[in-house]
Amino acid sequence: MQQKLLSHQATILPVSSVEDSIIYYTSKLDFSCVFKWDEPASYAVLKRDEITINLTLSKNPLDLDNASVYIFCYNIRLVYQEYVNNEVIFEEKLSSTDYGMNEFVISDPDNNKLVFGQSINTNN
Repeated sequence: MQQKLLSHQATILPVSSVEDSIIYYTSKLDFSCVFKWDEPASYAVLKRDEITINLTLSKNPLDLDNASVYIFCYNIRLVYQEYVNNEVIFEEKLSSTDYGMNEFVISDPDNNKLVFGQSINTNN
């Protein structure tokens, strides 16, 4: 058997304010901040379950409209309802796609797209 060489990946999203983004991700999306660099923060690591999102301070406004992450869910309906209850604004509400996924899309304060999805075949 071939030895595994790769461990894991980190999604890094550019943001205009790491501190403001930490507040959004922790208060609205139920992530925890597990690491901050600098004061005020120029980099942070956020976690929820098996998902890690890294935030980096961007001084280039062009960086702030191009990033996205796809987050696979075990129970998308529960996640969606939690975010409805947290008054999250949705770019796209929960719906089925023609490629076999149930998905919804939100944007963080810097327009980074967070797409949450679950295969229609595994939905609860």
